Amino acid sequence: MKAYTTFSFFFLSLLWAFQLSGNTAESKIDSLYTLLESDTITASSKVKVMTSLIYKYKYKGEKAQKLFDNIDSICESEQLHYLRGKNFFNKTIRYNRTSQIDSNYLHAIHMIDSMARMAVAAKELPVLYSRSHANYTFKKEEYAASETHIQNSINAAKEQGYPKYLGSLYNELALRQRLQAKYFEAIDNYLHALEYDNVKKSYTYSNLAKIYRDMSDYENQLHYAELGRQVAIEEKVWNVRITCRLDIGRALYRMGKLDTAEMYILETLPIIEDSNVKVRVLIANEYLSRIYFDTEQWEKLAALETSMDDYEDGIYHAVYYAFLGHSFFKRGKYKIAKKLCERAYKAGHPRLKPHWTRAACGCLMDVYAESGQHELALARAKDVMYIDSITNSLERIMNISKAVTKKDLKQQEEFLALEQAKEAQKVELRLFRTQLISAFSILFFFIGLYAYYKLREKNNKIASQNQIIKKSLAEKNILLREIHHRVKNNLQVISSLFSMQMRHVEDDISKRILSDGKNRVRSIALIHQSLYQTDNISEVSFKKYVDDLTDNLFSTFEINHHSISLELDIDDVQLDLETMISLGLILNELLSNCFKHAFQEGEKGSISVKLDEVDNQLILNVTDNGKGMNHKQFDKKSSFGNKLVKAFSKKLKADLKVDTTNGTSITMTINKYQKTA
Repeated sequence: MKAYTTFSFFFLSLLWAFQLSGNTAESKIDSLYTLLESDTITASSKVKVMTSLIYKYKYKGEKAQKLFDNIDSICESEQLHYLRGKNFFNKTIRYNRTSQIDSNYLHAIHMIDSMARMAVAAKELPVLYSRSHANYTFKKEEYAASETHIQNSINAAKEQGYPKYLGSLYNELALRQRLQAKYFEAIDNYLHALEYDNVKKSYTYSNLAKIYRDMSDYENQLHYAELGRQVAIEEKVWNVRITCRLDIGRALYRMGKLDTAEMYILETLPIIEDSNVKVRVLIANEYLSRIYFDTEQWEKLAALETSMDDYEDGIYHAVYYAFLGHSFFKRGKYKIAKKLCERAYKAGHPRLKPHWTRAACGCLMDVYAESGQHELALARAKDVMYIDSITNSLERIMNISKAVTKKDLKQQEEFLALEQAKEAQKVELRLFRTQLISAFSILFFFIGLYAYYKLREKNNKIASQNQIIKKSLAEKNILLREIHHRVKNNLQVISSLFSMQMRHVEDDISKRILSDGKNRVRSIALIHQSLYQTDNISEVSFKKYVDDLTDNLFSTFEINHHSISLELDIDDVQLDLETMISLGLILNELLSNCFKHAFQEGEKGSISVKLDEVDNQLILNVTDNGKGMNHKQFDKKSSFGNKLVKAFSKKLKADLKVDTTNGTSITMTINKYQKTA
């Protein structure tokens, strides 16, 4: 045993020396293969050497695949379950990098869980299991599910005692929240990630700058981008340094400091040229083109084309050629403008990359309208409307649509006038044949023309009124969505303030009060979030709301679904806002009580939530199989949460029953509630 320990120490020292030696990647790889040929190397050491080789190959290629298979074969025969589980996690990284989102990926994820169950010391395998699930769902753009898996990975890292993962996990959690527009939660988690020393802080500062850019808070974007730039130099992360410099230039541009922004981006270009990400010159050119267009520096704008043509057309070309085309349009050179803007439009289709083709569509709309191609102008106008609808900005497209409509009406009137002149000539010719026939012809013509104008006037009036009604309804829906969105955002700010306050409070009672307050605010925020995300702004599915509420509570109380199971049986009723808020707060309190009081720490249990609509009554039942609480205890309990339940029960005219036969079962029969039409 002593000899084996001595050899293991010698092997690890030798492996470390090999990894430091050699001037090239090839020499390091050759050194590792030399180690594998040793007759005295143990199976576990051989697996570690092969894993190092996989890292050298960056998980890709046939050689990496062969190494994966060899490791799996050795681990299976030697029953090295822990190392086999880590090998399957490395496989998921390979699948992720090669976009192999299929059954092989899922098989690898499930094998990590199987190895964790079989290993004597599972170590970080439960952390890696949830993390691989998070990467899989993230690649499928299922950001909410990915967020849940990252949260599970954080919980597992805390339970298993692996704080080294927490910094990067909080960064990943914040990224998923940012992609779901949960900006304040994302900011909170990015700041939490900065508390750990084993993360690249430059990445975190850069991501914070991106969030504030999404929120149009350019002062904070500038602040965190500058922090990221400084730290990136200290950490020698040159790609992040370039990203932060570009974000600084963007922030300066958005703040109206065009001269400073131009100077800063021009200073960044040589740094990009010396890097391994030269393609970022396209990003720099995008904002230089905006600056030169805004300041009408046409020659500088045109000079950027040489560097743009070094790369295949893409989204940045869509922006640049749109601005270049529009510069020619402003100078009356419509043919050149049309050619350039059509290239921009082709580089980024508005249905695929809407943000990047906004300028191209707008310029083409003007070019086509000016050249009389009104059908094409209206087609591009629809593209602009689609793009603007994403950012709730319809004003400019509505004005242009009206302008195009007026031009069409003017042309129609000119056409009708020409037709009238032709008819008048025909009437004059007929006068030579017979005055009587001509007189009747003229009479009927003017009667018909008068009737036609009257009918046309009436139809135009009806069409105009319909347009006003449609526009009014659309604006109302947009306004309602914006109101719900802002209410949700304000509630999230309050929730974040609760979270921040909790970190500065020492005693448990205050923390519990703040946590309860945060949960109540979140339960209301979820309703407003559902309202502005649904197609029909006037109705919310209570079933979907309960799903979101329970997911939030599991996350807040850091409860694993394996410990406490949840069964939902909810009728899909559509309730009005006032009823939803009352019922949501009641359900939040009942479930919070279950999580806090029903089960001992580490105890497994189950909770069920049912909602049925029977004979114009809503019947809500929350049941757990925990330690139980009788009706008298419930009535006498003087907590704020209990008072809240009773107050809203009274408001809904609900009968409340408590059954403690097996755990606790609370049934509310609600008589007063409103459904949406």
